[in-house]
Amino acid sequence: MSSVSLRPEGIRMSGCWRYDLNIYADVKASGRFGYRWLVNGETRGRHEAAPGDKVVLPSITWKEAGSYRVVFEVFTPSSVRRSVTVEICDFGEGW
Repeated sequence: MSSVSLRPEGIRMSGCWRYDLNIYADVKASGRFGYRWLVNGETRGRHEAAPGDKVVLPSITWKEAGSYRVVFEVFTPSSVRRSVTVEICDFGEGW
């Protein structure tokens, strides 16, 4: 595992993200790795990926407007954690 970073993709509005925001994990690895997403402390399941796979926390995660702490954790073959806090706009905004 050489590097892990998080990249939000969506429309940034005045101080918040529109609710169709996706968050991608950019993982540089030499082989398969196990990972999980946590949102406000709740796990979104354990998964496995290979180098080059698109690892995404989909916009379906956001159930309502507010602040969300997102953690991406690689647990095999080594342990790495990255986190970001995002503010999701009111669902009526932005369309």
